[in-house]
Amino acid sequence: MKGGRTKIAGFALVAVVLLLGFLVLLVTTLARLTLHETASAGLAVKVVIARQNALLGLDAALGQLQLHAGPDQRVTATDSDSGLITGVWETTTPGATLRTWLVSGNEHGPLLAVTPASLGADTVELVGLGTAGISRLVEAPRQTVTAASVSGERTLGHYAWWVGDEGSKAPVGQVDRSAELNYPPFDRGDARTRLAQWLGLGPRAEEFEPVAAENAAGVRGATTTAVLALAKRGDGSSVGATAVRGNFASWSRDNAAVLADTEAGGLRRDLSLRPELLGSAFAAWADYRAYMEDPAYPGAPLPTPAANAATTLRRRHRLTPPVVDAGIVHSVAPVLSYFLLNFNVRTNQSVTGAVRPLEVRARGMISLWNPYTSALVPEDLEVEVLGLPDAVAVVNDSAGGTVAATFSLDAAFGGPLRLALPWITAGRDDQQSWLPGRTYTWATKEDLTRTTPPAAGFGCEFYTRNLSAAAGQGVVRSLAGTALSNSATAHVNVSTTTQLNVRLYRRSNVGRVQLAEWVSPVFAAFSTTPTTASAATYQFSYFFRLAESIDTVTAPDTWLVTPGRDPRGFPLAGASFIPGANGNRPELYPNFVTVSFPDRLLDRALPATPTSATGQSYNEDTPLFELPRGPILSVGALQHLHLAGERPFAVGNSWAEAGGWNRWFDRYFFSGLAVGVSPEAGGPLPNPRLQFVAAADGFLPTVGTLRLHAAEGYSSRHLLQGGAFNLNSRDVTAWTAVLRTVRFPAPLAFNYLAATANSGTAAGDATRALPEAAAVFFRFPASAQEILQSDSPTASSTYAASATVPPSSPSTTSAANTHLFRRGVRTLSDREVKALAEAIVAANRRRFVAAGPFRSVREFLAPSALFPDSSGVPRNLLEEAIASAGLNATVAEFSSQWLTSADVMTALAPLLFARSDTFLIRTYGDAVNALTGEVEARTWAEALVQRVPAWVDPSQSEETAPAALNETNARFGRRFRIVAFRWLGAAEI
Repeated sequence: MKGGRTKIAGFALVAVVLLLGFLVLLVTTLARLTLHETASAGLAVKVVIARQNALLGLDAALGQLQLHAGPDQRVTATDSDSGLITGVWETTTPGATLRTWLVSGNEHGPLLAVTPASLGADTVELVGLGTAGISRLVEAPRQTVTAASVSGERTLGHYAWWVGDEGSKAPVGQVDRSAELNYPPFDRGDARTRLAQWLGLGPRAEEFEPVAAENAAGVRGATTTAVLALAKRGDGSSVGATAVRGNFASWSRDNAAVLADTEAGGLRRDLSLRPELLGSAFAAWADYRAYMEDPAYPGAPLPTPAANAATTLRRRHRLTPPVVDAGIVHSVAPVLSYFLLNFNVRTNQSVTGAVRPLEVRARGMISLWNPYTSALVPEDLEVEVLGLPDAVAVVNDSAGGTVAATFSLDAAFGGPLRLALPWITAGRDDQQSWLPGRTYTWATKEDLTRTTPPAAGFGCEFYTRNLSAAAGQGVVRSLAGTALSNSATAHVNVSTTTQLNVRLYRRSNVGRVQLAEWVSPVFAAFSTTPTTASAATYQFSYFFRLAESIDTVTAPDTWLVTPGRDPRGFPLAGASFIPGANGNRPELYPNFVTVSFPDRLLDRALPATPTSATGQSYNEDTPLFELPRGPILSVGALQHLHLAGERPFAVGNSWAEAGGWNRWFDRYFFSGLAVGVSPEAGGPLPNPRLQFVAAADGFLPTVGTLRLHAAEGYSSRHLLQGGAFNLNSRDVTAWTAVLRTVRFPAPLAFNYLAATANSGTAAGDATRALPEAAAVFFRFPASAQEILQSDSPTASSTYAASATVPPSSPSTTSAANTHLFRRGVRTLSDREVKALAEAIVAANRRRFVAAGPFRSVREFLAPSALFPDSSGVPRNLLEEAIASAGLNATVAEFSSQWLTSADVMTALAPLLFARSDTFLIRTYGDAVNALTGEVEARTWAEALVQRVPAWVDPSQSEETAPAALNETNARFGRRFRIVAFRWLGAAEI
């Protein structure tokens, strides 16, 4: 038993030892678990602290952004070094004044520079390999977060922040919603497809086409630029994350801008809802429905050849008397191209005897030019000629002595002389409508005062420029009480200078309506060569024609560039016309009948007989100006407005600066909500890139809401402009993408009217397609389809003074470059687009170094001493870039092929702003061990923020003028909202 007890005791001892060991192990394990959980809890606390510090950085960034970029009268641009640090400049003082760089460390003065060295050693990376594929591309100074303690201040962590200017990047993720416009006038014909000509499809990246079918759905659902990695290239491969990272500084998905004026402050006003803001003449011009014929219900005569009204590319406008208001002239009327009156003073040969009564004969010819890209509805017209010399002396040099007979030419022909210009529809196709750019001629034929019942004036034959050599078409007036020997030698003497006023009227049953007025050059006093008093020959002529391209051959780009010489002038001054080659002396043009100047743009060979068609080719047409065919959608389209006293195409070009016309780009915009345009609920506006912005309570406005503010034109209080781009951008890739905004990628196509040479129009609506181009700029965005057909200046290009009938080649060629004026589309290749983008950026850099960023669109378009032409005349930046890229080097005329800054603005005006309103904020936060000073947790965050029309203090309405703002809104401006937020990992930086 004893041994047994001993064995049992041994086992017990072992058990106790094992139990104690287990207990020790358990205690140790529990201790370790406790320590681990404590450490984990501590780390979680540190992460929370780091995130709080990152959010503190976000608050600081938002505060600085609100303070400096919230007011309207601020512009933004990036620095010259990295191109990624955002600066904010004042616009209220001459020259741009830098307020701040939006990077941490600038919350308190003095202002930090933004070179890497100036940021100091304690910086943190906010844009690097994970974002842009380049290490430490953007760094920001860490700011210390401290707390007070009994032993002094302790460092709890740090924060840093950076604000990126998204508006300086090309919004290559734009969504094209034009197909959703299914309401009038975009529900019929080609009106919807023409939206691409007005507004384009949005910027196009080199790597992919956003509107391609395989990309459209993905782009529509994208919320970040990173999603663009899934887009497909033309070869079917994906764009990929590497390409997106490589274009971090150049691409954004979309940018939006408040429709505000950076120079004067306040919201832009909607000219679609309130065209009267620019005066009654502009309102009349913009109301195309009042004077454009509805193609579904054409008037008489009917357009021929017939076309399907639902698909026709053609439009006709009605002749419209002038409305003049606020420096704008609106009228639709032909322009005097050629004017001739021959006079012959002789004895009446129908009377017998040695002494016979005196009579005066006159004959004439007039050519009128349709300067528009639309056909006109033809009407019977009448011309009135005022200012014929008050006194003409006929001197008898016979053996019986000298006799002077004084009479008035003006009174002899009814004071004033009148020419009736009928429109005859019977004949060729081009007589059914006054075709775009076409010149028609009338020659005197009969005396309407001798009709029963009598009608005033001369009758004229339509569609001819044939005057007989001597007798023929003269209209005779007796000079009562005056007689001469039939054998006498006589001459005509006019002792004063003469200047004629030629007025054009519409003839109707309800009275005459004046359409236009032209003033001749001043003709010198003169005496004709003595001839027999009975001679049938015409002794003197008043002849003048519109000065144009042929008259500026030594400087072919100078036609249309002189202020006050717009061919549409009312009245058009004598300086716009020139006499013949013999100068301004009427006696040097006896028996003058010449009208053919084959190198004139406005010369047209006419049919010798009613069945011939030597002058019917479209190559003889010269359209110059465009009339609205639908709701205006771009301020850039206002280059076609007739501005009194200005040279043509002022709006958008540098020569508008003197009259202040380019201020319109900053003050106004077009929603497209003209009278009769009613978008469906939830559908896009006629300008489909305009975005509704929700109110503070989340309320999303409707079209009805916009119309509530029609009286003031401030629909802009509810809108943002999508696809906005900061014109101060100095990124070549971004500008290249933006310049491609207007394009026609397959399967889209620009189809134009395939006119025939023997009519100048087309049977039905036969079309041809413009070859695909990298970028397209329209002089005629609403009407280019109708008048594009043209031929190069070869033997088949012109029928001026030719006897052959199209389509046979002409027998006489001409150097007139009508094809350049007819082609209202300028296409650029990829190489040319890249050259233009590089030139824009180079000029923008020069401007930035010299004077900071542009403060407004007006300033961007103003001539600058920084950009002189070869003669030292200042140009604007776009004109400088176009010249530097050599885009007009081979264009012989100032024509619709001569690319101008206004042509660029026609496409880009809705998108270009002098500031950005969409920003990307990156923030950093860390937590520091207060005892060791070691960083124990780090985190990063990203927020996309958007400025909206609402003020920081919502008690004031969005359209409140700057001078009426309260202290809060004057200081902080319009509210910024966070529209997207996410936490980032270190690998994503």
